[in-house]
Amino acid sequence: MTGMAVSVCTTPAAPSPLPIPYPTMGTVAEGVIDAPMRTKIEGKKILTVGGCMKACHGNEPGTLKETLSLNTGGPCFPWLGAPNVLVELGMAGITGSMGQMNKSVTAGPGTSASGAGGAGGGGGGGGGGGAGAPGGRKPSTPGGGGGGGGGRSHKGATAGKSSSPPVDQCTTEGHPVDVTDGAVVDTATDIEVAGMIPLVWARHYRSSRYEERDAALGPGWAFSYEQWIEEGEQVLALRDGQGRWIWLEKVGPGERAFHRRERLELHRGGAREYRVAELGSRQVRVFAAEGGSARALLRAIRDVHGNEIRLDYEGDRLVRIVDTAGRELGVRWKDGRITRLELWAERRLWQWVDYRYDRAGCLIAAVDAVGGVEAYEVDARCRMTAATLKNGERFWYAYENPHGHRCRKTGGRDGFYEVELRRDERARTTEVRGEEPRVYTWNADGLVTRAALPDGTVLWERAYDEDARLVAEVNGDGEGVQTWHDARGNVVREMDALGNETRWEHEGDLVVREISPEGLVTQVVRDARGEVSAVLLPAGEAVSFGRDERGRVTGVYAHGGEQRGLLFGYEHDAQHNVIAEIDARGARTTYAHDGMGRPMSRTDALGRTTRVTYDPMGRPIRMERPDGTRAVATYDRMGNPVRLVDALGQTTQLAYQGTGVLAQVVEPGGGVWRFEYTSKERLHVITNPKGEKYVFGYDDAGRVTREETFDGRKLRYGYRSSGRLGRIELAADRTWRNLFYDRAGNLTGDETPDGVIGYARDPMGRLLGAVLEEASGLRVETWFERDRFGRVVCERQGDKAVRYAYDARGRRIERVMPNGARTRYAYDALDALSAVEHDGHRVAIERDVLGREVQRTSGALRDGDAAGEVAAIAVRSSYDAMDRLIEQRATAPAPGVPKVLVARQWLYDARGRVERIDDARWGATAYRYDRVDRLLSAQRGTVREVFAYDPAGSITRMLEELAGNDDLGPLAPATRAQQPQGWTQPSWKLGPGGVLRRTETVAYEVDARGRRTAKVELARYRENHPSGGAATEQDMTRYTWDCRDRLREVRLPDGTRVIMTYDAFGRRVSKEVLREAVVGLPRRVEFVWDGDVLAADVDNEHGARTFVHAPGTFVPLLQQQDGRVLTYVNDHLGTPKELLDPRGLVAWSAAHSAWGKITDV
Repeated sequence: MTGMAVSVCTTPAAPSPLPIPYPTMGTVAEGVIDAPMRTKIEGKKILTVGGCMKACHGNEPGTLKETLSLNTGGPCFPWLGAPNVLVELGMAGITGSMGQMNKSVTAGPGTSASGAGGAGGGGGGGGGGGAGAPGGRKPSTPGGGGGGGGGRSHKGATAGKSSSPPVDQCTTEGHPVDVTDGAVVDTATDIEVAGMIPLVWARHYRSSRYEERDAALGPGWAFSYEQWIEEGEQVLALRDGQGRWIWLEKVGPGERAFHRRERLELHRGGAREYRVAELGSRQVRVFAAEGGSARALLRAIRDVHGNEIRLDYEGDRLVRIVDTAGRELGVRWKDGRITRLELWAERRLWQWVDYRYDRAGCLIAAVDAVGGVEAYEVDARCRMTAATLKNGERFWYAYENPHGHRCRKTGGRDGFYEVELRRDERARTTEVRGEEPRVYTWNADGLVTRAALPDGTVLWERAYDEDARLVAEVNGDGEGVQTWHDARGNVVREMDALGNETRWEHEGDLVVREISPEGLVTQVVRDARGEVSAVLLPAGEAVSFGRDERGRVTGVYAHGGEQRGLLFGYEHDAQHNVIAEIDARGARTTYAHDGMGRPMSRTDALGRTTRVTYDPMGRPIRMERPDGTRAVATYDRMGNPVRLVDALGQTTQLAYQGTGVLAQVVEPGGGVWRFEYTSKERLHVITNPKGEKYVFGYDDAGRVTREETFDGRKLRYGYRSSGRLGRIELAADRTWRNLFYDRAGNLTGDETPDGVIGYARDPMGRLLGAVLEEASGLRVETWFERDRFGRVVCERQGDKAVRYAYDARGRRIERVMPNGARTRYAYDALDALSAVEHDGHRVAIERDVLGREVQRTSGALRDGDAAGEVAAIAVRSSYDAMDRLIEQRATAPAPGVPKVLVARQWLYDARGRVERIDDARWGATAYRYDRVDRLLSAQRGTVREVFAYDPAGSITRMLEELAGNDDLGPLAPATRAQQPQGWTQPSWKLGPGGVLRRTETVAYEVDARGRRTAKVELARYRENHPSGGAATEQDMTRYTWDCRDRLREVRLPDGTRVIMTYDAFGRRVSKEVLREAVVGLPRRVEFVWDGDVLAADVDNEHGARTFVHAPGTFVPLLQQQDGRVLTYVNDHLGTPKELLDPRGLVAWSAAHSAWGKITDV
């Protein structure tokens, strides 16, 4: 109906002293509360006299803020329709007929006639509502959603705009509701298959589309491949897979149009053929119309290499999708609705989804291949009123009025995710009431620009350009990042909160250069199709990539430096799966895949195979390892593992709640851990198997504000306006920590009652130094020097400096200690350590094809020898099928047969736990475990250690006993007959949280923070107090701690004091031993650090030691002491067991108890 609405004001286009009529175009009768509401044709409401039409003309009064306007929004009420068409109560409007209506004056907030309404069309369908401008504001777009019929005019649509933001840019609350327009939204992925172009069938619901009766999945729903292009009066309208309208300039055949907001470029090939290139993914969507259809349907999705997803239709109905690997997704229909998806590959049905509808054609259920049901409830207007997850969790929606799409309240059982939304369209704000209340401010494009608390506290703010591209994002303190885009939407500049600017240069919308704030350039070389062929890094390293004609990577190559050539090579099958990989060591690994492209087996270079079995949903349910062991998993309908069976048949059971958060774990031994959550599923309470609780509390912003631990400690947290943690309070001793930051969020200060730490940083925010100033006046300084690439080349720890050098790959190649001791490092092509030289001593590491260390030779370099030629000790290692160390043997050169220095063997059970260690020096040790991997006993020789635990896993008793001579087998059980009567009864006293208070031999005191403050050895006490009485200082070892939980002093029973000092990073830098009976200087040990590992200790009584570790690890390699360089031999855990000197002698060896205590040297 084209109505002649009488204006009550002059128009801005042609001011006139009298009101004049203007034409309007409308398609939807809305807001009708009387009988005409029931009148529909082919399921669509029609406009009748007495109804209400939401419409406006192109230059609606008020949109340009002219002073004479009395009306800035409101509905149109028809009072004259087509005289020859009578329906129910009177005349009705039909397409092309003339009628008359008047637009009422709207006072106060209201729904703008130009705001959220659907972009209407003249023929065959109504437009749904979307996020539009509030009443009285200039409309930026027609509302989102569109309609189902063809032939829309898209009147009022503006090229370069979109009906609503993409799903990933929407801000939602509850389960879930878009806070900008109040629409109920939902997304579900039903089918997902990897490929050169992934095949993803995702459903998207939006209640603003509830009037789209001809949607393939029912009103309100859209899916990934339900895309088409139709021609409007002024625009080309692209309907995307999320159900949004994207409006582009209307161009003719052979012309192009660019949409900067969405970064899409449309090429119109013919009158009804289009190609839409997406700049981000570099994929092209091909659209074409056939027959008399007004829609150019999506026909294919292609990449730059010609890989294609093809869509086949029967008429306008999608019936088949063929992915890049030839797999087919069949689409079945009934009564105008998609009822089933079937994914076929290799003539086999792999996965399927069934869709169920009510009599009105509304989707009410989606059922997956294992019977999981996502259910939906709808009202008479086909709006979603409830959604039920596959686990039965139900969420409901209540709408603002019986006729609109906006949700005012949503939630689940017992307030689960319950929120109430109160929108103010004039102010463009939405107040969210619930567990974590918010006030959101949004713009005309449906994007949230501010999130705040009801008290006005700003959490974050965002700014967008005219094309809705994010240009700034800041926290509550206004600190954040700014971004600049070029005319094509490419990011060309970015400035962080410190003012550092990174720039990017593009060619053909592809990055070719990145310039760091310091001017360092990373260059990207691209081939003729725009794929990355090489990357040139600022330090001189270069990496190149080989590709085949389908764009698959066939090789990664290193360039520059000493190591060049192939790093990794790949082979593919016809379905684009990687079937073989070869690395720089020559290791060839092969893979087999099922029809879905999932790896079924992996065979490494040694011929060891791992196999995996999947359920119909693609979840791994069974794994067979190379050693013959198996693991089995069972899942719930939500895809969460609920039952895990290990290689020994032991079962762990898990339970979930809500949207899939972990609610309970039942250990194989029967211990139960429980988890409770807030209504927004933030972890609230952890209950251990003893019933002890660990509690978290949150503020309105969802941040942790308090903790109550298992042992009763209480911590409180405060936050700065930036949202960063600013204060920690410990109720036990009323101590605190204040934390300070720069604008980029880097820590700059740490203040406690014990002292202050200040951190110095360069303009990039990188650490240059840290100074600890204690309340006692002690000052500890640490300073860093960096090269132009930001790498630390010198660390000054007080008056000591440790220097470093790096190669082009950024690997450390040299370390120089304060005493001049120099360590050099060498690596293989895959960055594994291959050699270390330290002060005339060399360690060479030989690796097998898998990169495992199989031999380490260590010895002094002889004068005139080439690097690597050493008279060396050799440590050989062997591994089982699971890469566990099973044998270690160290030998030294000797006439004839090499001298054996170390010989050890390991035996493991099916779970990978050590069952037995045979040591040529210390004998055999056998281990036993319970069902939850806790050590029950360890027996070496005639000595057995036996342990008991409480339900939470804390040791309640440890017994050392002599075993009988007939009980030395590696798996011999510790029977009750061999145990003292009642030994399993707890004799250790534990406080809440498993804090140890007393054993058979020692009593402990702990402070309110759970830290040990005193130890009394009961044997000493009884010796000193045969008649009993209170313990004295002569019975106690006392411990003193600082606010940062660093042990500062130990006072021994004889009066000796050990005082420790730390740097800003918590590393101990000195230890002083003050003896009461000793006159003279105290013993002092100073520590030098290499990152977080000890590099040296300097003892004024015992001399200095230097340590060399494998870079980036805590594994020690060498120790220099008394002019000798000693070689470490470590066990399977990395624990040092021997030190070997260059002459082939064992300088030190130790045996350990089950928990690491040295028992023999």
